[in-house]
Amino acid sequence: MNKRRLALIVGPLLLIAAGLGIWQFHTRATLNRGEVGRFLDVHEGLCHGDSSIYPSTERHPFPAYSPDGRHYVEIHRLWPWEKYRRLIEMYEANRGDQVGRYVSSEKSILVLCWAKDSTGIFVADHSPGSGSIFIGLSTAPTYGPVIKLFVTE
Repeated sequence: MNKRRLALIVGPLLLIAAGLGIWQFHTRATLNRGEVGRFLDVHEGLCHGDSSIYPSTERHPFPAYSPDGRHYVEIHRLWPWEKYRRLIEMYEANRGDQVGRYVSSEKSILVLCWAKDSTGIFVADHSPGSGSIFIGLSTAPTYGPVIKLFVTE
């Protein structure tokens, strides 16, 4: 009877610990990053020409390859059941090996462009606004700072 009671306590605790470990591993960002500036201030100066991804001119711009073709990024849902939260995964183009990942702190991610020298990709966390028929209940969109996610070798 004592062993059964112990199993009823320890079993669920082990399941909870395993679930928390999986959650922590899945939501961990592994790409090195550096803040560049505010979205509205730096977007126009950073992204020109071929390396520009946002705003998209294609229906599905991903995978988005670096200018030198050595790396690419894709966007996925953080969890299958979540409608919005996204993560960026960076891969090496030749072998398809994952180089790293970045998890957004907001509902969405804007992938702006690759750096011209292919050292990283510029992104901004984004929370889209919501409309409402009632005055005062709608929210304006918010943009996080522009971040450069560095390619790690």
